[in-house]
Amino acid sequence: MEFELSNLTHFLQDNNNYGFIAKENNKIVGFIYGYSLLKPNGKYMFYVHSVGVLPNYQGKGIGKELFKSAIKAAVEINKIEPVRLIFEVD
Repeated sequence: MEFELSNLTHFLQDNNNYGFIAKENNKIVGFIYGYSLLKPNGKYMFYVHSVGVLPNYQGKGIGKELFKSAIKAAVEINKIEPVRLIFEVD
């Protein structure tokens, strides 16, 4: 997945958006990004839009650590609780 730098910069400047990368030997091997949404009840939910790990690095817990980092940030910043995960597999 590739992004234009200007779009990525704009996305990450919004405090409701989250993006994390996983690196090994200074190489990006995984990513996760998503955003917080304000619900009508005044509480926030966190939506993970996409997560990916390079094939040679899958099965090593990288995706799990990316999810943990993203959820931790969402909870700390927007006080999102409880956390529910719903998956859609392509």
